[in-house]
Amino acid sequence: MSEWWHHLKWHVYVWPAMGLLSFVLKDYLWPLVKNIRNPGSTQLGEYASAHPLRLAGGLVGLALIGIAVKAWKLIRPILVRERQYAHMLEGIGLREFSNHDSENKRGQDWDRCVAEIKNTRPSRLCILGATGWDTFGSSQSPMHNLIRDFEGSIHILLLKPGSYGFQKRTAELNKNEENYRQEIEDSIEYCRSLVEKYKKSIDIRLYEDEPIWKMIFSDRYLWLQYYDPKDDVDNTPVYTLQTRAQATDSSLYYPLVKVFQRRWNDAKSTDGLANQGRRAGNGRKARS
Repeated sequence: MSEWWHHLKWHVYVWPAMGLLSFVLKDYLWPLVKNIRNPGSTQLGEYASAHPLRLAGGLVGLALIGIAVKAWKLIRPILVRERQYAHMLEGIGLREFSNHDSENKRGQDWDRCVAEIKNTRPSRLCILGATGWDTFGSSQSPMHNLIRDFEGSIHILLLKPGSYGFQKRTAELNKNEENYRQEIEDSIEYCRSLVEKYKKSIDIRLYEDEPIWKMIFSDRYLWLQYYDPKDDVDNTPVYTLQTRAQATDSSLYYPLVKVFQRRWNDAKSTDGLANQGRRAGNGRKARS
Protein backbone atom coordinates (compact mmCIF):
# COMPACT_ATOMS: atom_id res chain seq x y z
CA MET A 1 0.00 0.00 0.00
CA SER A 2 2.83 2.40 0.79
CA GLU A 3 4.47 1.81 -2.58
CA TRP A 4 1.14 2.13 -4.38
CA TRP A 5 0.37 5.40 -2.58
CA HIS A 6 3.83 6.72 -3.47
CA HIS A 7 3.24 6.04 -7.19
CA LEU A 8 -0.25 7.55 -7.04
CA LYS A 9 1.10 10.80 -5.58
CA TRP A 10 3.86 10.83 -8.19
CA HIS A 11 1.30 10.57 -10.99
CA VAL A 12 -0.92 13.22 -9.40
CA TYR A 13 2.06 15.60 -9.40
CA VAL A 14 3.53 14.65 -12.77
CA TRP A 15 0.50 14.35 -15.09
CA PRO A 16 -0.69 17.97 -14.74
CA ALA A 17 2.89 19.17 -15.12
CA MET A 18 3.33 17.07 -18.30
CA GLY A 19 0.05 18.41 -19.68
CA LEU A 20 1.07 21.99 -19.00
CA LEU A 21 4.50 21.41 -20.50
CA SER A 22 3.07 19.83 -23.67
CA PHE A 23 0.66 22.77 -24.04
CA VAL A 24 3.46 25.29 -23.72
CA LEU A 25 5.69 23.36 -26.12
CA LYS A 26 2.96 22.85 -28.74
CA ASP A 27 1.37 26.30 -28.79
CA TYR A 28 4.24 28.59 -27.87
CA LEU A 29 7.74 27.18 -27.88
CA TRP A 30 7.57 24.92 -30.96
CA PRO A 31 6.24 27.66 -33.27
CA LEU A 32 8.94 29.95 -31.91
CA VAL A 33 11.63 27.36 -32.76
CA LYS A 34 10.25 26.87 -36.28
CA ASN A 35 10.23 30.60 -36.87
CA ILE A 36 13.45 31.41 -35.11
CA ARG A 37 14.46 33.85 -37.86
CA ASN A 38 11.19 35.73 -37.51
CA PRO A 39 10.12 35.33 -33.84
CA GLY A 40 7.67 38.22 -34.06
CA SER A 41 5.33 36.13 -36.24
CA THR A 42 4.53 33.72 -33.39
CA GLN A 43 2.13 34.23 -30.46
CA LEU A 44 4.93 34.19 -27.93
CA GLY A 45 7.03 36.53 -30.04
CA GLU A 46 4.13 38.95 -30.46
CA TYR A 47 3.42 38.86 -26.72
CA ALA A 48 7.10 39.40 -25.93
CA SER A 49 7.25 42.37 -28.26
CA ALA A 50 4.08 43.88 -26.83
CA HIS A 51 4.78 43.13 -23.14
CA PRO A 52 8.52 42.66 -22.59
CA LEU A 53 8.38 43.61 -18.90
CA ARG A 54 5.57 41.13 -18.19
CA LEU A 55 7.47 38.34 -19.89
CA ALA A 56 10.69 39.20 -18.07
CA GLY A 57 8.80 39.40 -14.77
CA GLY A 58 7.20 36.00 -15.40
CA LEU A 59 10.55 34.41 -16.14
CA VAL A 60 12.08 35.97 -13.03
CA GLY A 61 9.10 34.75 -10.99
CA LEU A 62 9.55 31.21 -12.26
CA ALA A 63 13.25 31.40 -11.44
CA LEU A 64 12.48 32.60 -7.91
CA ILE A 65 9.95 29.80 -7.42
CA GLY A 66 12.59 27.29 -8.50
CA ILE A 67 15.14 28.78 -6.12
CA ALA A 68 12.59 28.77 -3.28
CA VAL A 69 11.76 25.11 -3.87
CA LYS A 70 15.46 24.21 -3.91
CA ALA A 71 16.12 26.26 -0.77
CA TRP A 72 13.20 24.62 1.04
CA LYS A 73 14.56 21.18 0.22
CA LEU A 74 17.88 22.20 1.78
CA ILE A 75 16.45 24.05 4.80
CA ARG A 76 13.64 21.66 5.74
CA PRO A 77 15.93 18.86 7.10
CA ILE A 78 17.78 21.47 9.16
CA LEU A 79 14.54 22.79 10.65
CA VAL A 80 13.37 19.26 11.43
CA ARG A 81 16.68 18.48 13.10
CA GLU A 82 16.55 21.73 15.11
CA ARG A 83 13.05 20.87 16.35
CA GLN A 84 14.29 17.45 17.38
CA TYR A 85 17.22 19.02 19.27
CA ALA A 86 14.89 21.50 20.98
CA HIS A 87 12.57 18.69 22.05
CA MET A 88 15.50 16.65 23.35
CA LEU A 89 16.96 19.55 25.35
CA GLU A 90 13.55 20.36 26.78
CA GLY A 91 13.14 16.76 27.86
CA ILE A 92 16.55 16.72 29.54
CA GLY A 93 15.75 20.01 31.25
CA LEU A 94 19.04 21.54 30.10
CA ARG A 95 18.96 25.31 30.31
CA GLU A 96 22.55 26.41 29.74
CA PHE A 97 25.98 24.93 29.17
CA SER A 98 29.37 26.57 29.69
CA ASN A 99 32.89 25.25 29.22
CA HIS A 100 33.79 27.30 32.30
CA ASP A 101 37.37 27.30 31.08
CA SER A 102 38.51 30.90 31.57
CA GLU A 103 38.38 33.50 34.31
CA ASN A 104 35.95 35.57 32.26
CA LYS A 105 33.58 32.65 31.65
CA ARG A 106 33.77 31.52 35.27
CA GLY A 107 32.87 35.01 36.46
CA GLN A 108 29.93 35.23 34.06
CA ASP A 109 28.67 31.76 35.04
CA TRP A 110 28.75 32.56 38.75
CA ASP A 111 27.09 35.93 38.17
CA ARG A 112 24.21 34.20 36.38
CA CYS A 113 23.88 31.63 39.15
CA VAL A 114 23.76 34.26 41.90
CA ALA A 115 21.35 36.43 39.88
CA GLU A 116 19.03 33.46 39.30
CA ILE A 117 18.77 32.72 43.02
CA LYS A 118 18.38 36.38 43.97
CA ASN A 119 15.71 37.08 41.36
CA THR A 120 13.59 33.98 42.00
CA ARG A 121 13.84 34.21 45.81
CA PRO A 122 13.41 30.52 46.60
CA SER A 123 12.52 29.39 50.11
CA ARG A 124 15.28 26.77 50.15
CA LEU A 125 18.82 26.57 48.82
CA CYS A 126 20.90 23.37 48.76
CA ILE A 127 24.64 23.02 48.15
CA LEU A 128 26.59 19.79 47.60
CA GLY A 129 30.34 20.32 47.50
CA ALA A 130 33.71 19.26 48.85
CA THR A 131 35.10 22.01 51.12
CA GLY A 132 32.73 24.85 50.23
CA TRP A 133 35.58 27.34 50.62
CA ASP A 134 35.74 28.52 47.00
CA THR A 135 31.94 28.47 46.69
CA PHE A 136 30.73 30.36 49.75
CA GLY A 137 33.28 30.13 52.60
CA SER A 138 35.92 32.57 51.39
CA SER A 139 35.12 36.27 51.44
CA GLN A 140 36.16 36.29 47.75
CA SER A 141 33.94 33.35 46.79
CA PRO A 142 30.96 34.01 44.49
CA MET A 143 28.24 32.94 46.93
CA HIS A 144 29.71 34.37 50.13
CA ASN A 145 27.34 37.33 50.34
CA LEU A 146 24.41 35.39 48.91
CA ILE A 147 24.57 32.91 51.80
CA ARG A 148 24.72 35.79 54.27
CA ASP A 149 21.70 37.57 52.78
CA PHE A 150 19.57 34.53 51.92
CA GLU A 151 16.21 34.61 53.73
CA GLY A 152 15.19 30.96 53.39
CA SER A 153 16.61 27.71 54.72
CA ILE A 154 20.02 26.45 53.53
CA HIS A 155 21.14 22.82 53.46
CA ILE A 156 24.83 22.17 52.81
CA LEU A 157 26.67 18.87 52.29
CA LEU A 158 30.47 18.89 52.64
CA LEU A 159 33.17 16.23 52.82
CA LYS A 160 33.82 14.75 56.25
CA PRO A 161 37.49 15.30 57.16
CA GLY A 162 39.39 12.02 57.47
CA SER A 163 36.71 9.99 55.67
CA TYR A 164 37.32 7.71 52.70
CA GLY A 165 36.07 10.35 50.27
CA PHE A 166 38.23 13.02 51.89
CA GLN A 167 41.38 10.92 51.64
CA LYS A 168 40.63 9.84 48.07
CA ARG A 169 40.02 13.40 46.89
CA THR A 170 43.14 14.84 48.52
CA ALA A 171 45.25 11.99 47.14
CA GLU A 172 43.86 12.39 43.59
CA LEU A 173 44.65 16.11 43.49
CA ASN A 174 47.80 15.82 45.60
CA LYS A 175 46.29 18.23 48.15
CA ASN A 176 47.66 18.83 51.63
CA GLU A 177 45.18 17.11 53.95
CA GLU A 178 45.55 19.64 56.74
CA ASN A 179 44.91 22.57 54.41
CA TYR A 180 41.92 20.78 52.88
CA ARG A 181 40.56 20.04 56.34
CA GLN A 182 41.04 23.67 57.32
CA GLU A 183 39.01 24.85 54.33
CA ILE A 184 36.11 22.65 55.41
CA GLU A 185 36.32 23.87 59.00
CA ASP A 186 36.51 27.51 57.93
CA SER A 187 33.47 27.10 55.67
CA ILE A 188 31.57 25.57 58.58
CA GLU A 189 32.74 28.32 60.91
CA TYR A 190 31.46 30.96 58.50
CA CYS A 191 28.03 29.31 58.47
CA ARG A 192 28.09 29.01 62.25
CA SER A 193 28.76 32.74 62.54
CA LEU A 194 25.76 33.46 60.31
CA VAL A 195 23.55 31.26 62.47
CA GLU A 196 24.70 32.89 65.70
CA LYS A 197 24.92 36.48 64.50
CA TYR A 198 22.10 36.74 61.97
CA LYS A 199 19.92 33.80 63.09
CA LYS A 200 20.17 32.21 59.66
CA SER A 201 18.53 28.84 59.02
CA ILE A 202 21.57 26.83 57.94
CA ASP A 203 22.10 23.08 58.36
CA ILE A 204 25.35 21.36 57.42
CA ARG A 205 25.97 17.64 57.11
CA LEU A 206 29.24 15.89 56.37
CA TYR A 207 29.26 12.91 54.00
CA GLU A 208 31.87 10.16 53.67
CA ASP A 209 31.67 9.15 49.99
CA GLU A 210 33.99 10.55 47.35
CA PRO A 211 32.58 13.68 45.71
CA ILE A 212 31.12 13.13 42.24
CA TRP A 213 28.73 16.00 41.61
CA LYS A 214 28.85 19.59 42.71
CA MET A 215 25.30 20.91 42.96
CA ILE A 216 23.66 24.18 43.84
CA PHE A 217 19.92 24.09 43.50
CA SER A 218 16.68 25.75 44.47
CA ASP A 219 13.12 24.57 43.87
CA ARG A 220 13.42 24.97 40.09
CA TYR A 221 17.07 25.61 39.18
CA LEU A 222 20.17 23.42 39.42
CA TRP A 223 23.88 24.16 38.87
CA LEU A 224 25.85 21.01 38.11
CA GLN A 225 29.57 20.24 37.80
CA TYR A 226 31.57 17.02 37.82
CA TYR A 227 34.38 16.37 40.29
CA ASP A 228 37.05 15.29 37.84
CA PRO A 229 39.58 13.06 39.67
CA LYS A 230 42.39 14.85 37.83
CA ASP A 231 41.35 18.49 38.16
CA ASP A 232 39.75 21.06 40.44
CA VAL A 233 36.02 21.22 40.06
CA ASP A 234 36.05 24.89 39.05
CA ASN A 235 37.87 23.89 35.86
CA THR A 236 35.08 21.54 34.72
CA PRO A 237 32.08 22.47 32.54
CA VAL A 238 28.87 23.80 34.06
CA TYR A 239 25.40 22.52 33.25
CA THR A 240 22.33 24.34 34.47
CA LEU A 241 19.02 22.50 34.52
CA GLN A 242 15.48 23.47 35.31
CA THR A 243 12.27 21.83 36.38
CA ARG A 244 9.34 21.23 34.06
CA ALA A 245 5.69 22.18 34.46
CA GLN A 246 5.03 19.08 36.55
CA ALA A 247 7.33 16.89 38.59
CA THR A 248 6.25 13.94 36.44
CA ASP A 249 7.67 15.60 33.34
CA SER A 250 11.13 14.54 32.23
CA SER A 251 14.12 16.53 33.47
CA LEU A 252 17.44 15.44 34.92
CA TYR A 253 16.80 17.97 37.69
CA TYR A 254 14.65 15.46 39.56
CA PRO A 255 16.97 12.41 39.73
CA LEU A 256 19.96 14.64 40.50
CA VAL A 257 18.15 16.25 43.43
CA LYS A 258 17.56 12.73 44.76
CA VAL A 259 21.34 12.22 44.84
CA PHE A 260 21.54 15.12 47.29
CA GLN A 261 18.61 13.82 49.32
CA ARG A 262 20.15 10.35 49.56
CA ARG A 263 23.39 11.72 50.95
CA TRP A 264 21.56 14.11 53.23
CA ASN A 265 19.50 11.29 54.74
CA ASP A 266 22.39 8.81 54.89
CA ALA A 267 22.93 7.58 58.46
CA LYS A 268 26.67 8.15 58.00
CA SER A 269 26.17 11.85 57.23
CA THR A 270 26.83 13.72 60.47
CA ASP A 271 25.82 17.16 61.70
CA GLY A 272 28.62 19.51 60.68
CA LEU A 273 27.69 22.41 62.94
CA ALA A 274 27.37 20.21 66.01
CA ASN A 275 30.30 17.83 65.52
CA GLN A 276 32.95 19.98 63.91
CA GLY A 277 35.31 21.81 66.24
CA ARG A 278 35.35 25.58 66.02
CA ARG A 279 39.07 26.21 66.08
CA ALA A 280 38.21 29.85 65.37
CA GLY A 281 41.24 31.96 64.81
CA ASN A 282 43.71 29.56 66.44
CA GLY A 283 46.60 29.08 64.07
CA ARG A 284 44.39 29.70 61.06
CA LYS A 285 46.28 30.55 57.91
CA ALA A 286 45.36 33.74 56.18
CA ARG A 287 43.77 33.31 52.76
CA SER A 288 43.39 35.76 49.93
